[in-house]
Amino acid sequence: MVFPFQDINHQDRFEAGRSLVQRGGAAAAMCGAKTRNGGSCRQPPLKEHTRCLRHAGPKAATEHRDRQWRDVQRGRISWEDFALAELKRAANRLRWRWKKDPWAPGRTIDLGEHEDRFQIELGRPDERGQAIAPAVLDWLRWKFRRMQLDRRRDGEWADLLRHEYPDRVRAAGPAPKMEANEWAGPEPEAAVWASRVPSTTSKRGRLDRVRVRRPEDDREIRAVPRKENPEAERVALARVAHENRVVVAPLIQKCTSEDEEIAFLRVLRACVENPNDQKARAKWIEAARTLSAR
Repeated sequence: MVFPFQDINHQDRFEAGRSLVQRGGAAAAMCGAKTRNGGSCRQPPLKEHTRCLRHAGPKAATEHRDRQWRDVQRGRISWEDFALAELKRAANRLRWRWKKDPWAPGRTIDLGEHEDRFQIELGRPDERGQAIAPAVLDWLRWKFRRMQLDRRRDGEWADLLRHEYPDRVRAAGPAPKMEANEWAGPEPEAAVWASRVPSTTSKRGRLDRVRVRRPEDDREIRAVPRKENPEAERVALARVAHENRVVVAPLIQKCTSEDEEIAFLRVLRACVENPNDQKARAKWIEAARTLSAR
């Protein structure tokens, strides 16, 4: 059942409230998991979970797959989209298997016409005359695509072949003893990236972003916040109240004292100025619910 808006003010209040909980809004739900650069994951969480698909764990991933299967049966998504998602999951399982067994057969990238050039530069089998682990080959193909196909970085490619590549070959260990027919078996089905010419607007030609990690010794250091000038704080609170007046005005009217109004606006200001702070957003939601229930 669709409930129409009573008037234009009703619609404006609805849109203002919805903008707070939409993705990127001050009260929007986010994953919040710690990332490699020290920040927080800003992806929306899965249904009935507090983390996104990347950080929610295997149980949530299984539930997500079950929901996709039900959506296929109901016609919400196509069979092609579901099949592509299944191939991606198979590729992820293959990468996870490679962590324990780098000699497990399979690959996740197809260089196509560039495969011959890759084999020539690699010199397979290597100088010691032994085979190369599929996990190492797959990793090296991705590096070849990044450093030779997307853009030429011959110096970095040469350094990789000289240093990191031999280290990974040694870490993979010797090839397990198998019969010849076992090596010729079919590779497991997984999502395989196919080589193609990137478009002019593709991000593949851009430089890699440098990931800055915070030192371990600095993670526990917290700066002591300075006390703000009372006059400057009042101006900031008034500005926040004016910018969010559609949502804030009905709630402020339910405050019983001036101190409660200031405390409420401080919570709102902290949430607006720090949209990635989970605690600030939780305090704002709790304060809004408390006043709305009066």
